[in-house]
Amino acid sequence: SEEGGRAVFRPRAKEETIVERHKGGRKTGLVDMSNKLPTWNERLQSYTLEYNGRATEPSVKNIQLVEAQESHDIKFQLGKVGSDRFNVDYKRPYSALQAFAIAVAVMDDKMFCSPAPPALRTALSIKDRFFRGSS
Repeated sequence: SEEGGRAVFRPRAKEETIVERHKGGRKTGLVDMSNKLPTWNERLQSYTLEYNGRATEPSVKNIQLVEAQESHDIKFQLGKVGSDRFNVDYKRPYSALQAFAIAVAVMDDKMFCSPAPPALRTALSIKDRFFRGSS
């Protein structure tokens, strides 16, 4: 919420869900984030994002979330630093749990773009078994 507390959403109809509110432009109480767009690096002849040492290897899983494209205030970033290691940095409005959930979602979504680390593959398979078993 505007005061810094949690916003509570209790939809009573499909039109009141967070997704439908966002689609309809009714964003009061919502934070709209997007991936920061990379800029062209003439020396490397490729598009890049600045991670200030928090990502040392290229990866389709490297992301930065901002509220506005022209902003330098990165609210969340995930950056690869080793064959199976990633740094996660976050700040308000995200909690540690939300940042972790975003990181897992990025890894799950990009699973087939590049090999996932063995520990992550195990965690995701446990997650899949858990959710399959709970329906």
